[in-house]
Amino acid sequence: MTDYRRHGYYPIDRLRPVTGPLKERPISRRSLLAGAGALGAGMVLAACGDDDDAEPAASGGGGDGAESIEGTTVNLLAWPGHGDKYLVGPFEEKTGAKVRIKEYQDGEEALALYNQSPPGTYDVIMTEPTDLERFITSGGLEPLDPAEFPAADTDMLEQYQTNNAEWKDRLGGWFDGEWYAAPWSYMVQGTSYNSDQLTEDDMASHAILWDPKTNGRVGWSHYWLNAMSTIAQYYGHTQNWWEKFEYAPLEITKAQFDEMKAWLFEQPTENVRGFYGVGDTTQSLAQGETWCTPGAGISSSASLTLEGGPITTKVPDEGVPQYSESLSMGVGSKNPEGAKEFIRYCISPEGCARKATMPAYQGIPTSMKSWEWIAENQPEWVPVLQIDPDGPNVQDSWEAGVVSIRTLPENVEEWVDTWEEYKNAI
Repeated sequence: MTDYRRHGYYPIDRLRPVTGPLKERPISRRSLLAGAGALGAGMVLAACGDDDDAEPAASGGGGDGAESIEGTTVNLLAWPGHGDKYLVGPFEEKTGAKVRIKEYQDGEEALALYNQSPPGTYDVIMTEPTDLERFITSGGLEPLDPAEFPAADTDMLEQYQTNNAEWKDRLGGWFDGEWYAAPWSYMVQGTSYNSDQLTEDDMASHAILWDPKTNGRVGWSHYWLNAMSTIAQYYGHTQNWWEKFEYAPLEITKAQFDEMKAWLFEQPTENVRGFYGVGDTTQSLAQGETWCTPGAGISSSASLTLEGGPITTKVPDEGVPQYSESLSMGVGSKNPEGAKEFIRYCISPEGCARKATMPAYQGIPTSMKSWEWIAENQPEWVPVLQIDPDGPNVQDSWEAGVVSIRTLPENVEEWVDTWEEYKNAI
């Protein structure tokens, strides 16, 4: 029997079937473009929380309200690297609070940690949409008041603004009419590759993954969702399963899934170097062990690009899935005011920018004001993160209509088992 917790799916008894807006599919992406044009068309653990009701300072975080959070601790459940002082230091210095983090490697581990911990253990929980959906339906998150987080509306890219009618149910953390999550960063699952070994033209299609040119140098993610969503997007594109702006690789029919699986197992396997986690992916690219890793995204290549290495990321013409990372307040938080203040800091121009430029596990800022902050304070990161407002930039693949929203398949066990079967066959 497959160990689902180990391999990226952890069935939690407390989880209830998902209903409401988060499960409404498919959804059009066309209205995104108008907002993206304003910018040139254009997960790990933590636990904790305490914050105050005061209005945040202009820089975000540490408002000067009557109720201080000095001396408190905010417990954060998050992807690795998010307890780095580069990110949390300014918040701690300004508020006098401390951030304590518990890291997880994938969403299933996050859900397991939450369910195995006493209520109130985690003040702030970082998730991506497939995990957010399950946290909400399991009763693990407190609704947030958008009025307490004005930057979540005024500073964000159009698709992430709090009341964007088309996108709020899929990207903005709304469920049954309540708002649960402040978007913090997002990632387009492009292919990270070595430009000394492969050209940009080579990377124009996912077909390079099975081309003799990459023999023995393709690295795949251990995590089924990163890998299988990329494969489904490519194969579905080749079969014309979707129109532009309507890509939904994780929402395919059973017949389509079976067809894709049969195709996958017919492909040559000699190109596969191995299967890697988040940190191993970056290391394997840096050492030349692998030449390309599909679905890795900028988070795996940014630090290497910044160091002047030949590693970068490209979205192939067939497009890729996309996921967001957001921050929520855990049910029973022992430090709700600290939790809210920490979230306000994180989505401020500086906090969002620091998340994007962390020493490890970077992401694209959801805040347009963070794009400006980075351009002013850390301009070397602009080309690395592909966030030049005048373009080309990371939003271009949205404009092309080939970005899909990463969702949780209804037959998730079958997706997990297929990826485990594939790995075992290599």
